[in-house]
Amino acid sequence: MPVRLPFTLLSLLGGLLLAMTGLPTAWSILTTLPLSLLLWHLARQPGAKDVAVQSWWAIFAYFAGQLFWLVVFAHNLLTADGGLPSVLAWPIAAALLSLLYALEGVFWAIMAFLVARLFTSPLARAWGLAGGWVILEWTRTLGALAFPWSGLGYTFLRTPIIQAADLGGVLLLSALATASAAALVTWIQARNPRPALLLTVIWLAGLAYGLTRTLGAGPPATALLLRTDFNSFDKATGGGEETLQQNSLRLSTKRRPGEVLIWSETAVSNPDDLARVPAPALTGLYRDQLNTVVGWDGLGTTGRFDKAHPVPFGEYFPLSGTFRRSTTPSSWCWASVSRRSFPARCIRRLRFKTFFTVSISVTTPSCRRSPDRWRSRAHRCW
Repeated sequence: MPVRLPFTLLSLLGGLLLAMTGLPTAWSILTTLPLSLLLWHLARQPGAKDVAVQSWWAIFAYFAGQLFWLVVFAHNLLTADGGLPSVLAWPIAAALLSLLYALEGVFWAIMAFLVARLFTSPLARAWGLAGGWVILEWTRTLGALAFPWSGLGYTFLRTPIIQAADLGGVLLLSALATASAAALVTWIQARNPRPALLLTVIWLAGLAYGLTRTLGAGPPATALLLRTDFNSFDKATGGGEETLQQNSLRLSTKRRPGEVLIWSETAVSNPDDLARVPAPALTGLYRDQLNTVVGWDGLGTTGRFDKAHPVPFGEYFPLSGTFRRSTTPSSWCWASVSRRSFPARCIRRLRFKTFFTVSISVTTPSCRRSPDRWRSRAHRCW
């Protein structure tokens, strides 16, 4: 007699499997497969409440797998800044971040409940859940609490199809992933291959588009991209900035004549320290709750770009300026809807006289998977 796993366990496994393909990794292009299994599992639940509950479990597991590093970050903050022993910091960090994962699950559960009430057939529900997923990814980019991480569109990052993002943003690619998953469900469950064939054509078109993009015009140039073994958690807890700059200056000596130097995100916290950065360069600058990249020519900044969606409660505190300016509940309510929610002030494109292609993805050094990549390095890019 076959063993039937509980629905909740299947939902958890489906969410974790989806998270494992979407980190992104070399196998992230296979995200459509576990997503189709998850859509099929959720769509065949007997009632709207069941669809909502199982969606909550699946999305809780998905974000727990995708954002596991936030638990590590919170643990380091609690031990380094809070002085807690590690044995206590781990469960506290996990409990705190579980609230975030649970909150994300609530949004998906509401969406799934509405889809299940609107559609009764499993196939219609699968397509409704696929569309609802993209809508929720869009809503997660809005407002002062914007949290647009872990979008399905990023799973195309290591393929030429990612170039199609310049046509409709990463949400276009998320729609491609969810529609492909729903098409697979339709093919297998209803023996209808037409949606899958149509999506195959779209995949091939996206692949052709990515492979046929031309390079920018102008003389090519090289750039020296730095990554140090500095522990970013030390900086988050109020120290280590001088160590980071010394490491960056040491690696910058490898620059060849004419190369553009690229320092890491928030490498400079004090604008006066820009004078220490060898020019010409791009460097991260953090001040006044602004996560900024600036161009530096040795005399002054030549361009600036502010991160439009800083991490809430990490890089800035939402509506903190509104609280300070507003003295009554009514004035605070009006200010919260009438003023800009994001601290970004300049999101103009940085311009260069030459072009270069950066082929190294920049992430927090401590989040790298491969130990040999944790070492201080200077990468040369063309």
